[in-house]
Amino acid sequence: MNASLTSFLQVHRKNILIALAALFLGIGLARFAVGLSQEISSEIEAKESILFAQQKSSRQLAVLKKEVALLEQQKQKAETFLFHGPTADSVTSTMQIRLQALIAKAGLEPESLRPLGGKSQEGGISTINIKLRLNGTLDNFAKFLNTLYGDDNFFLIESCTIKPDNTKGLKVFMDIKTFYDTRQNPGQDKNSSQRRNP
Repeated sequence: MNASLTSFLQVHRKNILIALAALFLGIGLARFAVGLSQEISSEIEAKESILFAQQKSSRQLAVLKKEVALLEQQKQKAETFLFHGPTADSVTSTMQIRLQALIAKAGLEPESLRPLGGKSQEGGISTINIKLRLNGTLDNFAKFLNTLYGDDNFFLIESCTIKPDNTKGLKVFMDIKTFYDTRQNPGQDKNSSQRRNP
């Protein structure tokens, strides 16, 4: 039995070695194919992840662009309420003239109108503080507040004291702040006489 097995192996040894070599080659190729498949799958997943992140970023970019456009519109609208001029002195002069016109329109008498300067920012929005002392009636003062609110320029009343006066009716003491920008504002029509509705 042993002799027949040995004789069979000697006769078929070449075929057996070829079969074993083919088997090991097949196992190696199978491992290589599995490894390659896993690598390709990982690469596909990574690319899908990158693509998903890019799509998400592009959607966020579109939303951000809309938000920036809206903020730019709001900024431009807000700038129309500022005083504009080449220097702080010219803006102060324009602001005083505007306030005197509003005071006269309301029928009040200006006893004192004193700008105190304000905080100035390089290339940005700056402020001027104004101290007012006015005389008139309560109706005149109400008209002044109404015209001040409806004006094209923004005035912020920081404090207001009203005292009765036997000869004039009322004495009004006000601290007002106004805002200006010395940069040129091409979107604003300086001669515009439109007013905001109160």
